[in-house]
Amino acid sequence: MLSKKLNTGIVAVLSMILAGAAFAEQWNVSLWGKPRAFTEHVEKLAELVAQKTNGEFTLNLSYGGLSKNKENLDGIAIGAFEMAQFCAGYHADM
Repeated sequence: MLSKKLNTGIVAVLSMILAGAAFAEQWNVSLWGKPRAFTEHVEKLAELVAQKTNGEFTLNLSYGGLSKNKENLDGIAIGAFEMAQFCAGYHADM
């Protein structure tokens, strides 16, 4: 069961995505490794986005296909993909 805090976060992200849905039909999402507990919330978000938009907007999850795990922030900065998960430990200057 999703916590109230996680539910609130998902609703906030869905609102932002839906507001931008008129500009794009899909976002590429850079993840790494395999599906696991660390990626579960992104997988759920992708499911909810597709459901709430009747499939008109999707999150295309890519595990290592878009970027190396330490390069996700750089990939977003240059517009290589729209969304990514990153590990703060890789970016000590943040």
